[in-house]
Amino acid sequence: KEAPSRVLTFMQVVALAFDPVPSGPDWVFTVTYRKAASKPHEGTLTEGETVTVRNGAIFNVTATNKS
Repeated sequence: KEAPSRVLTFMQVVALAFDPVPSGPDWVFTVTYRKAASKPHEGTLTEGETVTVRNGAIFNVTATNKS
């Protein structure tokens, strides 16, 4: 998918992965990335953080329902 901007927030990455985004207090999202323009070039993105992307960046987003 094409990123809406060069810098993405945690929630923007989640929204790219899930349409619609599951909502509610029991949902937890895990985001990992690699080949990003940010340093480090790979890692885990947490809520409130951003990552700078480049062509070919890879994101893995997992949604877990705690119920």
